[in-house]
Amino acid sequence: MNEINKRVEERKREEERKREEEEREREEKRRREERKCEEEKRRKEEAERNRTGGPKTGQSFGSWNEHKDRASGRFFYVNKETNQRQWDKPSKWQRYEKEQQEAREAKEQE
Repeated sequence: MNEINKRVEERKREEERKREEEEREREEKRRREERKCEEEKRRKEEAERNRTGGPKTGQSFGSWNEHKDRASGRFFYVNKETNQRQWDKPSKWQRYEKEQQEAREAKEQE
């Protein structure tokens, strides 16, 4: 009887060790997946910075955002919907700014 009890206890301990090992493996896998997701996010952010060529300046008009080229210091414009890029400010943006300037000047003359 004593020998049977020892075997039963030994099996219980072995099963508990297996459960603990499986739990450690699951936790390690979860951590690897988290690191992988974080790294992928960093790669995407870096790719976006490289793709646009420079930081967004904060100015935007409609779907267009203004960015500054790191190499030349010039501004360029990225359409966030179409991914179109151009050096010249979009014509609608230019017209809007011109109208705003004319309105300010007219108000100053009053």
